Amino acid sequence: MKGAIDCTKINESITMLIEGLGIEPDEDFAKTPARIAEFYLDFFGSMHEPEPQLSLYKVPDASKETIAIRDIPFYSFCSHHLLPFFGSISIAYIPPRDEVLGFSGIVRLVRYHAQRPTLQEILASSIAQDIDRRLNGTAVYVEVKARQLCTEMRGVKTVGLEMLSSSLVGGNDTWRNYAQRLLTQQEMTDDKNIH
Repeated sequence: MKGAIDCTKINESITMLIEGLGIEPDEDFAKTPARIAEFYLDFFGSMHEPEPQLSLYKVPDASKETIAIRDIPFYSFCSHHLLPFFGSISIAYIPPRDEVLGFSGIVRLVRYHAQRPTLQEILASSIAQDIDRRLNGTAVYVEVKARQLCTEMRGVKTVGLEMLSSSLVGGNDTWRNYAQRLLTQQEMTDDKNIH
């Protein structure tokens, strides 16, 4: 995405939208365009900022383990309808060279990718690829669970429906199954050849 957020254009567009809906603006709507422009500036601002820096920490024998962080909350906007989708993102990875990512950095990375118009499938893939690029790791698995307001407020209008998307970079099917169970807290078995 190019450029920067133009609050003047957003303000003008929301004014036109209100008029286009056939609403006669009254005092309740007087500050609505400015409020929405301010919200968009705050929410989508990271699209035009440098990607977050992530810290790596040396942990003995970390490359023999799977690292997981579950249920990072997120909000995003569907690029098809500009309606919100929201839920949680869980990540598992095998670190190389006994280096692990700081958890706060992973949260910042999730927000960086989520706070822009996108699709849930693209969100899962972009986070997995970004972590893999930074770690040059053995395997990364990302799972996105979300409610989509574009299916709750329009179309099938089904409230509470959750969509699950995932992305695997590296690894094999055995490790993917292991990561899925780890992220959903299912009982583990002694899988061989996980790596």
